[in-house]
Amino acid sequence: MYSQTFQCTIEEPLILFKKAKTEQSTETLEYIPGSLFRGFVAGKLFKDKEARTNGIDDKLIDNIVFDGSVCFGDAHLIISGERSNPIPFSFHRFKENGEIVNLAAVEETPPEKHKQIREGYFIGETGELSYQKISTSERMKAARSLDNRASKEGAMYLYRFIQPGQSFEFTIKADDDELLKKVTAYLSNNNVYLGKSKSAEFGGRLSIKEKVNSSSTGSVPDYEKVKSLYAASNWCFINEYGTYTTQLTGEMLCGNPEAKIDWNKSHVRFRTYAPFNAHRNAYDAQRLILEKGSVIVFKEEIETKESFFAEGIGCHLTEGFGEVLINPEFLSDSNPSLKEVSTNKTENGGSSHDPIYKILENRKNAKESLVDDYQKAAVEFDKIKEGHKLYGVKTSQWGNVWNKIRDLEDINVIIAKLFEDKNFNLLKNEKTSKWSPEQFKELKEIAQKSTSAQSFKILIKLMINRNKNE
Repeated sequence: MYSQTFQCTIEEPLILFKKAKTEQSTETLEYIPGSLFRGFVAGKLFKDKEARTNGIDDKLIDNIVFDGSVCFGDAHLIISGERSNPIPFSFHRFKENGEIVNLAAVEETPPEKHKQIREGYFIGETGELSYQKISTSERMKAARSLDNRASKEGAMYLYRFIQPGQSFEFTIKADDDELLKKVTAYLSNNNVYLGKSKSAEFGGRLSIKEKVNSSSTGSVPDYEKVKSLYAASNWCFINEYGTYTTQLTGEMLCGNPEAKIDWNKSHVRFRTYAPFNAHRNAYDAQRLILEKGSVIVFKEEIETKESFFAEGIGCHLTEGFGEVLINPEFLSDSNPSLKEVSTNKTENGGSSHDPIYKILENRKNAKESLVDDYQKAAVEFDKIKEGHKLYGVKTSQWGNVWNKIRDLEDINVIIAKLFEDKNFNLLKNEKTSKWSPEQFKELKEIAQKSTSAQSFKILIKLMINRNKNE
């Protein structure tokens, strides 16, 4: 089988709904499905001027789009130059100490409270695994009512999108080298527009380039003994009645009907979705799939048929389904370690002259700054316990301070206003405000340590609402 690897960079906000937009959930996919690249290539084939002049080659279209001769893989986040995989569902984090346990590698479930890690992608096989979360954001939009000059009732939508500047990697496999070259010609050095709401602010533009010397031939090695399987992509299975199923069997997973699944160590998650057919402008039949990141463990090592995993397992392989890792080393480690790495963004990625994009970027930065300021204020707030110099300061006294600084945006101006201004000084107004010299000194030290006006103002608000916060 021939393969070609591509790298794509998101240039504009990208919306990929996990479910139909008509449903309540508006979750965003954190990867780019292979079906989108398949659809892009199919559209190019039908619009090709030369093909329309000389007649569309039905056999070529069947080979590339329909009969499975070409498989379009999902695009996953690139971490440290390497394509990543989703965190296995068997990885759980203890609530008390933050350590990680791999429930696929332990005999008994620990009694301590733990929670499944549901976000992030990782690279590595053993030891410390590097992981990273996809950078996403959200945008609220509403239709306008001309009669009421306000937002139209029942027409407000929340869009979650993948932020631009992030790079992803995917691989396309083909039975024939000529087929692969034709697909590569459509994708390489091309600007591809994917995703939803492209006519309403979200462009979804991706730049794609092929990786040098990545086209190769080869076969998947045979595995005589299989103990565990990891879903590196979504899986989809059809039972003997021709319907999608959640009733997994050993024959579906490894080709051996005698295989017994150890459900105590296996961790899977199913979901449904309906593919949208742009040509017919309608949704296709709903699919039931097993999500990538799922883990299957067998009770005993299983002998498999020769090359059972060569092209993947299950159905819809041409859309990137069925990718599997056999006996991966990271599933044998009972206490894996995850090290978070910095966000992967290209230097020029995400640049846009769209004013709405600039507003969104400023909004994101302001939100991150606010979260940071709140955390700093919370640290100081936690220090002010019973017996602390500032613990006895009344709510009215804190309110007096707030009224004087609420409109000030510079911490140096706040310090000058509270502690140096002759017209307003906490000690000068001691008869009415009842600030003691010790309280005055402590508050001044906190203000001088504050890195921003916002963090100090948040602390004042926390003290005003102290009874509610405690």
